Amino acid sequence: MLDKVTDPIEITFWHTQQRAKLTELEGQVAAFEASQDTVRVKLVSQTDYQSVFDKYKAGLGSGDLPEVGQVEETTVQQLIDLPSTVSMTDCAKADGYGFGDFLPRAIDYYTGDGRDARQRDRP
Repeated sequence: MLDKVTDPIEITFWHTQQRAKLTELEGQVAAFEASQDTVRVKLVSQTDYQSVFDKYKAGLGSGDLPEVGQVEETTVQQLIDLPSTVSMTDCAKADGYGFGDFLPRAIDYYTGDGRDARQRDRP
């Protein structure tokens, strides 16, 4: 689908990174943007994980939501239960992306019966 895009798409990423981690994130975004000319990432710093989650829930009514958000793992199940989130497995499959570079135990933490938590709730 992105191959049909004529103008760059901007995605907003709410994050909580500071200092060295923010520098690393900015470097990763710069490398990503340099690798292609279709997607641009707008980094928006949030105070903390709870602020990201609270702002996200408030945005459900107004539509002011990011395309990507960094959340604390204690809120993941709540986000999975919202119809506004998309399974990472679905996104990866659509893009032909594999999870081979990730630690298996990290993937397994959010997986059951070969499906991620969002997919487990589906028939």
